[in-house]
Amino acid sequence: MNSSMTPKFPVLSLDANGCVTLSSVLGSFTAAINEEQAWALVYQSLSCARNVLRNPATRDLCCVASSPCQIKIHQDGCVHEESFLHSSMSEVPESRGFGNNKCPSEFKIISHIGRIIFQSLDYEIPEDAERLLSPELNELLDSMTSADESGDRPETDDEGIERDSGDSDDERMDSNNTTLQLDKFMQVMSHQTGLILLVIVDNFSCIYR
Repeated sequence: MNSSMTPKFPVLSLDANGCVTLSSVLGSFTAAINEEQAWALVYQSLSCARNVLRNPATRDLCCVASSPCQIKIHQDGCVHEESFLHSSMSEVPESRGFGNNKCPSEFKIISHIGRIIFQSLDYEIPEDAERLLSPELNELLDSMTSADESGDRPETDDEGIERDSGDSDDERMDSNNTTLQLDKFMQVMSHQTGLILLVIVDNFSCIYR
């Protein structure tokens, strides 16, 4: 068999927290993620961001991840909380931009996660080629990337989260609806949970040492 056709299974070194970045995974495999991995990354990223926002100790440090280099995948397959914390953004200062004790909106967090997944699905794919996604994944990612656009909100404006409600950022983050939008997107993915857990274990465990 031609050696160029032999599957390669690169091994990546973990950082101090037992993580590798999504960008390093993409670079090592020199290939885009597949659809199953995309489902897993969407779910884990939303779950991680939700946990950061719900934790009073990390909520005020929450920030938007806007690039695959900011998504850190732990060796257990989960997205690490540093992906959404200011303390891990020192190399990308422009990603901060929210001031002290100012938490970005859920809509912006969700939108950027969607863009990162699209970037990862398109990695190393020629510009004139089109990646075919299932209607379910394509619809989910489209909804995510447009989440922070004016007037394009999920069905929760009548549940107390409105752009012009007059509430301060801190008041909104202290409410019971802190992660309402993240909850809704994760609920949409509930039918994928079994697949997601399997993919996390099977697809990422081979890349660490």
